[in-house]
Amino acid sequence: MTEVLYFREMSTDGAGQAVLCRHIQSYVTTCQLAGAEIRTWRSDSFCPVSCVAGSRYELCSSSCSSTCSSLQSSAPCPSCQEGCQCADSLMSDGARCVPVEKCGCVVDGKYYRSGTSVLLEGCSERCACEGGRYSCKSTSCQQGQECRNKDGALGCFSTDPCAEVKCRVKEHCAVSEGQGVCVPDSTALCWAFGDPHYSTFDNTRYSFQGTCTYVLVNTTGLDPSLTSFTVISKNELRGNSEGSFVRSATVEMLGHRISIPSSERGVIL
Repeated sequence: MTEVLYFREMSTDGAGQAVLCRHIQSYVTTCQLAGAEIRTWRSDSFCPVSCVAGSRYELCSSSCSSTCSSLQSSAPCPSCQEGCQCADSLMSDGARCVPVEKCGCVVDGKYYRSGTSVLLEGCSERCACEGGRYSCKSTSCQQGQECRNKDGALGCFSTDPCAEVKCRVKEHCAVSEGQGVCVPDSTALCWAFGDPHYSTFDNTRYSFQGTCTYVLVNTTGLDPSLTSFTVISKNELRGNSEGSFVRSATVEMLGHRISIPSSERGVIL
């Protein structure tokens, strides 16, 4: 901005102090870059500067060499520049003064926090940011792994579909249509029929002549992943005999109650 434009802005802006301070600061920067010596011109009442915690104002500071980005850049830095200077043990990350070990890294316009580690495309390189320094080293996936994107993150993941499947007790993982699914270690059957005869899940068989309503099987509720259900049998006396029979079976599940009478084939109540 030329002197004419400086004068024009000062004239049209009502000569506000903020505009005046900005123009003087521009002159100071230009003169310092030219190697001129600048004397103190700011005060608490005239163009004061507010610096973030851990820093102080310096008329001649090495502010660009005390930034986190300077750890990665070899670009020349002005030896004397007006600005806020972090304390000797701190560096500026662009917003605040932090210890050098907390400096992040800027790579291709992207900021990485210190301690961040990322895999590059193909999982052939792993790059890390530590204390403002970004470095990479060669790497590769182990045998039985493949490089792919999972849930938005690139990494080496097992080619075994069951590798990350967690099954319940008495279940194991099996591959079905390329996917890992949990299947029971064994299957069991219980039944009731006749006058009436029963077979439990452990294959124990017996007869029972009770004439009440009984719960044949139900879920305990201890495993929330199982759909809750109950199967009830209703027994009645068979005519004038002392024997009983299963009058009906009722299934309760998902808020529904379905009754199947034994005497009416094809009828569901």
